[in-house]
Amino acid sequence: MKMNKKGFTLVELLAVIIIISIVSMLIFPAVGSVIFQSKNDLYDAQILDIKKAAEKWAIEHTDKLDATHANDVYLPLEALRYSGYLEPDPIKNPKDRTEMEGCIRIKYNSKEKKNIYDYEEKTCKTYASNQDSSNNYAYIIYEYDRSSQTFNVSSDSNRLYSIGELIYNYYNASNSTNKSIIKASGETESGLYDVDDEYVFRGSDVNNYVKLPDGTYFRILSIDKNDYSVKLVGVSTVASNKWSDGTLDFKETKTSGISATLLSKVTDDVAYSFNKIVDYDYQIGVVQNSNFSIDALKSQLSSKTTSSKNGNEITISTSNTSSQKVGSLSVLDYVNASATLDCQDDYLSNSCSSNNYLKDMFGNSYTTWLINNDESQIWYVNASGILSLAQPSNNKQIYPVVKLDASAYAINPDVSGSSTSNAFELK
Repeated sequence: MKMNKKGFTLVELLAVIIIISIVSMLIFPAVGSVIFQSKNDLYDAQILDIKKAAEKWAIEHTDKLDATHANDVYLPLEALRYSGYLEPDPIKNPKDRTEMEGCIRIKYNSKEKKNIYDYEEKTCKTYASNQDSSNNYAYIIYEYDRSSQTFNVSSDSNRLYSIGELIYNYYNASNSTNKSIIKASGETESGLYDVDDEYVFRGSDVNNYVKLPDGTYFRILSIDKNDYSVKLVGVSTVASNKWSDGTLDFKETKTSGISATLLSKVTDDVAYSFNKIVDYDYQIGVVQNSNFSIDALKSQLSSKTTSSKNGNEITISTSNTSSQKVGSLSVLDYVNASATLDCQDDYLSNSCSSNNYLKDMFGNSYTTWLINNDESQIWYVNASGILSLAQPSNNKQIYPVVKLDASAYAINPDVSGSSTSNAFELK
């Protein structure tokens, strides 16, 4: 018996097409979403690898980062590739298969106290400039030189310089024709000297003038080796006043003491409008007449406590330091300012008045209080520039001393700091 073959009717075909369309509408978006998410996941993994490579680079190149955290560091992706922190082959963007040629920003998060790493698909210069609409954003951009295998600064025109870092780098110049090399004990030229845990200025011709944002001028006494914080002394007297009302207590609250005078005048006029000034332990310890070497002087002033015995009771005193915003010059500050060797060997000799920028700043017509005493009288610098002793109720000049943290930045790094008209201006 012969059977007739029957095909699909038009209605059946339309039904099948409609069913397939409905299924496609349900499935394809889901599949597309899965593909899209997969590409995003691959991209996120790619970015994570880039950030990990940048973190490894930062750990191994801490000298390339800004120790004061003022400037962000930008690193082209190709620099990580060519220097071996990533595979050298071009990196494809999983989203569109284009080659990734962006930049990594390394920014310090002060709240979390760690570096944060971000990536943008743009040039480092554009990435950095876009951070601030005024184009005054502080940054350092590095590139990698494949021939010399070194990372070099390609752009830092907007870089902020910590004043301590700037001064140190200037005096640490490797150029043999530059006479401003950091000096060691035993030398007698004017300049910056390497002394224990800090650098100090010595001599009569030193480039250490700075201008604070409020327009007042100071000079740099010393730079901390660890964090580039700086200790400054004002170029002008705060007042001519008694050291105190007759006692040897620097920390007294009476209005006649220089501590109260410094805190009231300087903090009102300078310090509180410039938030870089920090509390500092001013050394107010005893300097005895019998100590004649600078090492003996340092040893005595480094003693943070004194003790006395009365019968069976032992009293411990910590009155050798006073922690506050503003202080005054110490005997050691004055001795450190002289580049004369005899002064370093005998700080009570007349030699400390020569080759000493502080003596030149004080002038020949005035006497200046220091912050130390000898258990009966107060040390001061007489009109001839010699260390002497006087009763605290006498009237003498008072120069303010403040400590700035490392985030005091110079906004004009191209000056020399040789005078008030050529001073480093601080931000």
